Amino acid sequence: MTGGAFLLATFWANVLQHELNYPAAKFTYCRQQATAQCHDGRPRQLLQLTIDDEGVRLFVDMTTGVLTVAGKFVYDWFTTKFRQLLENVDAQFARNWVFVPTPAGDLPLSGDDQTQQYDKTGHRHLSKRN
Repeated sequence: MTGGAFLLATFWANVLQHELNYPAAKFTYCRQQATAQCHDGRPRQLLQLTIDDEGVRLFVDMTTGVLTVAGKFVYDWFTTKFRQLLENVDAQFARNWVFVPTPAGDLPLSGDDQTQQYDKTGHRHLSKRN
């Protein structure tokens, strides 16, 4: 794991587990190994949070630092909750971040065989789930 990936993974874990977001005392986090391996052959370590009442699963890849948001209500969750997550941790950071949601009808995703990944700048990455 590179230093940058470790810092990014730690950032996402801290954002999710912040006391005003999804604190570990109230939400269950699971560690699991991903089926895909790192470029050096080590198994990827994932920190998973499932938020049942919001219909999303959040995964932090502790090897690469990538935050993956998956589930039936990803768009709704991201457009209504994501900025608040950042503001709860660092109001100054969130204040400088401009987010203009893409209308849901313009999104290329359909079904739950795909996931949306967001990096720390809020850029969306689309990928097929295996």
